[in-house]
Amino acid sequence: KGLGLGLVMVKSLAGANNGSVRLLDSHAGGSRFELTLPAAGKKE
Repeated sequence: KGLGLGLVMVKSLAGANNGSVRLLDSHAGGSRFELTLPAAGKKE
């Protein structure tokens, strides 16, 4: 069994980078999450 820190770390990463984490339906059981991060901008 894990320590339960994975989702906390992912949420922190998303928040620090203007992203989001969503819980998705999982018909096969278990949990599915989607991490969305903004695309990198142009370097000047």
